[in-house]
Amino acid sequence: MINNMCGLLCRRFRNNVLERISIYILILESVLPTNKGNWTIAVPNGHIIGFHREDVILPCSISPAITAVDMEVTWFKGAQDRIVHSYFDRTNQPKMQQNFYQGRTVLPRSGLPNGNLSLKLKNLHISDSGAYTCSAFDKKLYEEGEVELIVGAIGTEPIISVDSAEGDQRRLMCKSDGWNPEPVVIWRNVNGKKIPSVIRTSVMKDDDGLLSIRSYVTVKENPAVITCLIRSKISHPDWETYLYISRDFFPAPSGWMFAFFINLTISVIATFLVIFHCTKMNGLYKQYEKKVNYQKLLLLMKEIDSMRTITQSEINSMKSLTATLTLDTDTAHPELKISTDGKGLKEYNRQEDILDNPERFDYWACVVAKECFGSGRHYWEIDVAKNIYWVIGVCRDSARRKGDFVLSSQYGYWTLSWQSQEFCALTCHASPMQLQKELKPQKLGVYLDHDKKQLSFYNVDTQFHIYTYSDMRYHKNEKVFPFFRTRDRLTDLIILEEKRD
Repeated sequence: MINNMCGLLCRRFRNNVLERISIYILILESVLPTNKGNWTIAVPNGHIIGFHREDVILPCSISPAITAVDMEVTWFKGAQDRIVHSYFDRTNQPKMQQNFYQGRTVLPRSGLPNGNLSLKLKNLHISDSGAYTCSAFDKKLYEEGEVELIVGAIGTEPIISVDSAEGDQRRLMCKSDGWNPEPVVIWRNVNGKKIPSVIRTSVMKDDDGLLSIRSYVTVKENPAVITCLIRSKISHPDWETYLYISRDFFPAPSGWMFAFFINLTISVIATFLVIFHCTKMNGLYKQYEKKVNYQKLLLLMKEIDSMRTITQSEINSMKSLTATLTLDTDTAHPELKISTDGKGLKEYNRQEDILDNPERFDYWACVVAKECFGSGRHYWEIDVAKNIYWVIGVCRDSARRKGDFVLSSQYGYWTLSWQSQEFCALTCHASPMQLQKELKPQKLGVYLDHDKKQLSFYNVDTQFHIYTYSDMRYHKNEKVFPFFRTRDRLTDLIILEEKRD
């Protein structure tokens, strides 16, 4: 009897204790902070802008910052089954993503411990534009955020030409390809005023989603200058407005063409205005092309105004900034042979035992220097005397190195080229800037002013200025690498070292 009563009392006491413990636990859970429901996905307001054939970072992070190493992270576009990138079980899952994104996405593992879920999307296509969702799941809580991407493209060099003629009127066409989104086209007369009589502007889309622009205007015989301004709608600090001019499209009834003495005025605040002055020369008239682009005009003006012998003090000033360069074999194309001292290169039989890496050129026979520059002024010289095929200059750190890409200033390569007896600046793949063959140097001097975004080339022996890129496009403090390319199997390109007394 006593034993039964003791057992009953013990059970009641135990049940009361357990009930109180449960109550205390519930109270503690409601008071003490936990990770459950205590984090969200943080994405930027507004849209992210990337550019065609370049890379972009889609920002995304966990707030407050906690580790995402053990979470399930998924990026998708539109519907959830359109997976752009997948990560779970502490591993990236490439088999889960759509074929279109295979090999084009990177989710850096180094950022996961800090809750950084930002995705790198490489080699952008126009069709990549759209809304991307960044999501994370920790087996208790699911959160997501949306990032809007706009993929832009700055078109090719516009050209003005005569489309048709009727009486004393001419219909001019301004054309340019490779834009996105559709740019703004503005025609101006010799006084810089807008021309209201634009017939139409047509827009056509190619297979890559890029836009071709054709804009038409009708003018009478009198104007000597017509300007066509094509301006991107995308705000971007590194990309400038393009302007191209037409020359004398109106031959006199006798059939003679007017001759021009060129006088250039550039206004960088709103637009550029170019004025041609007609000048009669002893009854003879010089015939000009009917298609002229702005950069070719700039070249002519540079030959008139800037192509001069530099002073000895200027030479000494540049040489005082001489950089010591060594070619980076880890970036060299397998068909390039680098000298043992890292100063020379020439084409060679393909080396199959060379390991590939993200920095190595695998299509074009190129190499960059180990040294790079993120600020300041720098100078170096190269012996190109007997080399029959070379491309020399600089490239930005973000410029593409893999696969078939365009070696031009539009894509982050600012260079001079000598090949097939042609000397040019690779300002545009479709229409490189032709230079006078007489300017081709034996020793080439390269002067970089990173802060001013200018790159100049000089003939070291004649002390002559050859060409200057004055509109280099790269982000502030982005690194710039000395760049070299050759297809000559017999003669090395040689980086010269400064001779010190």
